[in-house]
Amino acid sequence: MSDVGVAKYSLTVEVTARSTVEEAWDLLGDPGKVGRLFWGSTVESDFKAGSPIVWKGAWEGKVFEDKGTILKREARHSQ
Repeated sequence: MSDVGVAKYSLTVEVTARSTVEEAWDLLGDPGKVGRLFWGSTVESDFKAGSPIVWKGAWEGKVFEDKGTILKREARHSQ
């Protein structure tokens, strides 16, 4: 199968939140909650390195489904 005509993208997401470290990890690690950060989308993943991640939702009336792979997951830590 050829990759001709297939676009490949990389995305890095960074969010600044006013919360405790514990609240942030709870929000980011719970598929039922993390969509609140990203326009009401839903997220499907087990959040383990190497696992797929799928974001589904609608933006400005258009349905989308974005897929990726969890590259790594860092342990919880305080600053």
